[in-house]
Amino acid sequence: MDRPEVSINITDARHYIRNKKRYYDCITTDPIHPADAHSNNLYSLEFYQMTNQALKPDGIMCQWLPSADLAPLEIKRIISTFKAAFPFVSLWMPNLSDLALIGSNEALNIDLALLQQRLSDPTTVAGVSRHLNPPTVENFLALFLMGDKAVGAFARDIPLNTDDKPFLEYEAPKNLWNMANLPNLFYEVAGYWSDSFDELWQAVPMTPAGKDSLQAYYEKNRAGQLEMVAESAGMWCRHLEETGDLNAAFVQYERMFSLFPETLNPALLDAAIGMSVIQVKLGNPDLSRDYYQTAITMAPEEILGRNLAAQAFLARGLYADAQREWQEVLKIDPRNKEAAYFLRQLKSQGLFSERVVP
Repeated sequence: MDRPEVSINITDARHYIRNKKRYYDCITTDPIHPADAHSNNLYSLEFYQMTNQALKPDGIMCQWLPSADLAPLEIKRIISTFKAAFPFVSLWMPNLSDLALIGSNEALNIDLALLQQRLSDPTTVAGVSRHLNPPTVENFLALFLMGDKAVGAFARDIPLNTDDKPFLEYEAPKNLWNMANLPNLFYEVAGYWSDSFDELWQAVPMTPAGKDSLQAYYEKNRAGQLEMVAESAGMWCRHLEETGDLNAAFVQYERMFSLFPETLNPALLDAAIGMSVIQVKLGNPDLSRDYYQTAITMAPEEILGRNLAAQAFLARGLYADAQREWQEVLKIDPRNKEAAYFLRQLKSQGLFSERVVP
């Protein structure tokens, strides 16, 4: 704030944008949460149109979105409204809890040399290191989630959020902190990911070799993002189990199988164990054994599969089942440290049963 080129204005954002006759290279808005009262004026079509009018011809607008706090419909409504004000829009994901919408009047065009220069500046690095570690060009570009084509299809035909129809202000509080928000959002987003790298590639001029390298990195990062989403989906499913909504939990576990690739063994194995447990509770022992066998055979090694299954049982409070799996591991590998450790933990907490036979 002490730098001479910085000026601070404490005022209403809409009034300032509308009345200040100057134009900006970039406008970024990280306003009050959409679920807060009177927040609608900073998420409405009219506000976005004002910001567009205050941009230079090649300027950009950035809008923050809380991905875990809003239901997919509310995310789509903001995107749809934003897209109505900006001809070109892309969606970026710095982490699972936050999204960034980038709007402009020109197609996205990323200058790799300039980006590398910015990411070499110590001041910039200090500001972005929380989300970019290390602060490389590849790490930055891997945050790209959707291009203009995918964004338009994702939020198509959603009624806009306007000053006189403030849908968002009444919708958002109803779904705040709902555990289903993030998994539901990515179940829908995943259907538009197939074209995302092609759209990024069009915005980043580079050699074919550079494209192949970036694509490999991008896909690796996407798998990591999916794994984190799968963990979030698993937490939601276990919550449904705990509250007794077994049929809903089973349906959501099936959705996990349909979305996430089999390389995500921990998440999918947890889902298979969850479906096995649910079928026991629903009185279907044959189905339960089928899902349990699926879980055991999903991991590339028997020991790994049983260790993961034991962890899934432990998370559900099924201590005897977890104990049985770890005892099986020790029969296969008497020196297995993980199984020995957890069995000691069960004993120290009085949860070990001498009657459990592996």
